[in-house]
Amino acid sequence: MNKVAKNIFLEMSMTQKGYILVILYQILVSFSPLIIKNLSLKLPSALIVIGRYFFACISLFVVMLVNKLLLKKLLKLKFNQLKNLLILGVSSSGVGSLFYVIAITKIGIILTTYISSLEIVVTIVLSTFILKEKITKEFLFTSAIVLCGFFLLIYKGGLILNYKWDYIFGILCALISALVWGNATILGKKLLDEKISSVIITFVRHLSGVIFNIIVLLFTLRIQIIESIFSLTNFDWMQFLFLGIIISGIGFLLYYKGLKLSNAKGTALLLTISSVITTVLGITLGKEILYMNQFLGAFLVLFGVHLLMKISN
Repeated sequence: MNKVAKNIFLEMSMTQKGYILVILYQILVSFSPLIIKNLSLKLPSALIVIGRYFFACISLFVVMLVNKLLLKKLLKLKFNQLKNLLILGVSSSGVGSLFYVIAITKIGIILTTYISSLEIVVTIVLSTFILKEKITKEFLFTSAIVLCGFFLLIYKGGLILNYKWDYIFGILCALISALVWGNATILGKKLLDEKISSVIITFVRHLSGVIFNIIVLLFTLRIQIIESIFSLTNFDWMQFLFLGIIISGIGFLLYYKGLKLSNAKGTALLLTISSVITTVLGITLGKEILYMNQFLGAFLVLFGVHLLMKISN
């Protein structure tokens, strides 16, 4: 069985292999919203981001210590490369992740996941102008199916003018994270095209996010930080380690390797997979409600991803 699976993987095109790696990343990252929701009951949003990426940085630094060539490449980065890496880190792991966590505390994991996944639209538009990637009719059709699915998943009825401020603020935070992460997909692709290792990109990205959120935490003057940390149970720490090392460390390496082998538009559409898995986790473990139109939306998302894989053939 393993031999058959290995042969199938070897016979795939480079683009398809990239998509498989992105899908593996999506499976891992689908657990992060539920973990963040659990941790947000005890910790401020910035501290969750700091802890998540701190553990990820430790694991990635160990990788670079083992492979000293990576450490040498890190120290030999050009100024423009380092500048772009810092921009990527502060924007995506810093600003984007912080607003994402805040959104989860305001509107829940399911709605936050789907709104922030509108980065698909941002990535497609930016990839057209910056990366000069061609958009075919088939791709537009697939995008339309996926986006229709998203709108069905997001809609819960009623006029937004009647919603509470916390709900509106949560939606805005999720939209900001979508805008930031869409741009990050493009910038990450450009850095990979410059032959920068995915380990280095992920390490600098997360380290920048840690530093940014430490500054945020200091400016917000949260005096209960120490008490919040000591209130964490062993299970909370296990969630933190899984969130940092497995999802943000190993997961992001899979993502950047997949992004390097594939194209930005296709990768963006595959980012919908974690949304569907997160929905299931949100309903079963997060005790959140999903309406019939949202179930239809989930089906359209999966169908659109299936069409994308056929197009890649």
